[in-house]
Amino acid sequence: MRDSTLVHGCRFHQAWYADDGTAFYALAFWETRDGASSFFHEW
Repeated sequence: MRDSTLVHGCRFHQAWYADDGTAFYALAFWETRDGASSFFHEW
């Protein structure tokens, strides 16, 4: 997955989750909208 982010143009990403396991959060900065879309389609 990490290699895939680089291939699709992710410049920054950070993910974390709630201590009680009820939520997962992620933030990412992509070079293009198409790159982000391709990544999410792949995964």
